[in-house]
Amino acid sequence: MLARVGALTRKGTCVDIGMLTPVTLSFFTALVGVSGRGKSTAIGLARTFLPYTGERWLVAESRGEPEFVERDLGTGEGLIEVFMGGVVDRSVIGAKGGRPPRVRRQVRHNALLLADEGGSLVTELSRQGAKLGPIVRSTWNSTRAGTQNATADTTRDVSDFS
Repeated sequence: MLARVGALTRKGTCVDIGMLTPVTLSFFTALVGVSGRGKSTAIGLARTFLPYTGERWLVAESRGEPEFVERDLGTGEGLIEVFMGGVVDRSVIGAKGGRPPRVRRQVRHNALLLADEGGSLVTELSRQGAKLGPIVRSTWNSTRAGTQNATADTTRDVSDFS
C-alpha cells in the first residue's frame, strides 16, 4: 500500500524530512517469502483498495497519455522510458508550414514498477553495463534520472517523479 500511495502522489509533492532538501514520496519495498505465500495477492489487494482512476489527473488524460502507469521493472533504461512519450512541439512550425513535429519528452510523473521475482532483479543488476542500479539510486534520492545516448530518440531525461 505504501508503494502505491507514493506512486499515486501528485507530482511536486515533497516531504520535509529535516535533512537538506525535501524529497518525493518515491518508495521502495520488497515482499519476501516462499512461493505461494501471498506476495502477488498483496499487490492485487493494494490495487483494489487504492485503484488508479483517470479522473484524478484529467489534464494528463487529455493529452492521451495516462499520468500513472504500472509496469514490470526491467532495465534502467526501461525504468526511465516509462516516464517518456511523444508530444507535439507547438514551439516549432512544421516543414513548409505543416504540422509541428512530434518530439520525445517526459509525459508522466507517476509509476509503480514491479519485479515479481527477485532473481530477475539480481540478474539485471549484475549485467555488464547495466544502468538499473545507478538509476534506482537516483530515483530513491529524488534527483534527476536519465540516460544520455547517441540520438535524441534514445536520450531520456526525467525529473519531478514518484
